[in-house]
Amino acid sequence: MTEQATKATDTSSGAAADNSANNQNTEEANNAGTGTDAGTEARAVAKAKEEPEGGQERKTDVDIETEWREFSDKYISEKINDVELISKADIKSFTPVARELGLNTAQASKLVSFVQDVNRKVLEKQIDEFNGKLDKYEADLRADKDFSGADGKKFDENLKLSIVGMKKLLGDNAEAIKLMENSELGSHPAVVKGFLKIGLMEKEGATLGANTGINNRSNMSVEQRLEEYHNEELKKNGYI
Repeated sequence: MTEQATKATDTSSGAAADNSANNQNTEEANNAGTGTDAGTEARAVAKAKEEPEGGQERKTDVDIETEWREFSDKYISEKINDVELISKADIKSFTPVARELGLNTAQASKLVSFVQDVNRKVLEKQIDEFNGKLDKYEADLRADKDFSGADGKKFDENLKLSIVGMKKLLGDNAEAIKLMENSELGSHPAVVKGFLKIGLMEKEGATLGANTGINNRSNMSVEQRLEEYHNEELKKNGYI
């Protein structure tokens, strides 16, 4: 009886050990399968990031270099009043920075567009301020009786004479003339009235020559006429 009980106990212990081993093997197999699934999923995610969307072929290094070269060389900026919102030189300087930051050309283009929008707003504000000053200068000249006359009817005539005076003073200096015409300096009331004096001298000299056949004063240089005008003003005010 004791020997049979001992054999039964040994048999039971062996079966339990076998079951434990089987369970351990099953658990290890399950864990191994789970690990395989996790690794496969990670590789799939990494691959998806590398490959472009829409089933397109992956870009080669040559394709990428070509895109960046075109981005840098062929970029055409929007202009306002012949002023580029962002220059080609700025694009060339920005390109290596964008690449260093890990941007692609599409992302870089979006950033450039954003900068253009900012520059557009700044430029438009400057244009509005410039036009506002010109409007104020014109209003001041129209209100100036010495320039426009008591009834304002001399404004157009004197404005034309001031332009004549400007061109007479600046001569063939096209750059200086362009500066005066395109900047607020040339429209400032004090400058316009200064040019008017020269224009009136030019008109007076031409009239004198037409009436008397003598054109001595019109042959005088602008500097000589200004000096003469200055001396006349000094005499008129009793300084000489």
